[in-house]
Amino acid sequence: MPSATRQAPRCQASVAGLALEAQTALLPQALGAFALSLPIFVWIGSQARDSAFMAASFAVFAINWGALYAVVGWLGRPEAADPRRRLRVHLLSGLLWAGAVAQIAAMANNAGPAREALLMASVAAAVMCLFFT
Repeated sequence: MPSATRQAPRCQASVAGLALEAQTALLPQALGAFALSLPIFVWIGSQARDSAFMAASFAVFAINWGALYAVVGWLGRPEAADPRRRLRVHLLSGLLWAGAVAQIAAMANNAGPAREALLMASVAAAVMCLFFT
């Protein structure tokens, strides 16, 4: 019985490590999906009534993209080999993107004629964030 309890954390750590490696491998697809959807979001967002809120949403996206590129650069460093540190960085990145999706949904709620399209875009963004983060 004691040997099984000793192996469980190591097994969980390897599963977490494999999950983080899978997320790293999906990064090119995530970048492609966001690159394809960003012009659509900008076009739909330009139809919104509140231009200041739309600008704030774009600023949140710019911050998140900067953070994403910083994380991608960090993944090549030796500190990224620590699974616990990678998990913390991964969770923080996911929370940043969840904030961006919440910002889109809040902007979309008061977007006037573009409301439904932006709400659908926020749902699509949430699905992409769940899939890629």
